[in-house]
Amino acid sequence: MAAQRLAGKVAFISDGLRGIGRACVERFPAEGAKVVLSDLDNADAATPIGRLARPEEIAGTIFFLASEDASYITRSERVVDGGWTAQ
Repeated sequence: MAAQRLAGKVAFISDGLRGIGRACVERFPAEGAKVVLSDLDNADAATPIGRLARPEEIAGTIFFLASEDASYITRSERVVDGGWTAQ
């Protein structure tokens, strides 16, 4: 098994759909990191809610993923996207 150099770390990655951001999204979980992905290009217009999230709307998910309570979660997605993926 490969060394988990980023075990216990959380990586917040913006623009993770292309370029170096995508490479990080693909690589960091293999190194043990939990990844929180954000891509803000036209997000307010693209969501059914029609706006970006307020910090308090996503904070619970972020705190949970960064906590010991999420220690058994591996390579899982928690979608907090204002309904974008449900379209």
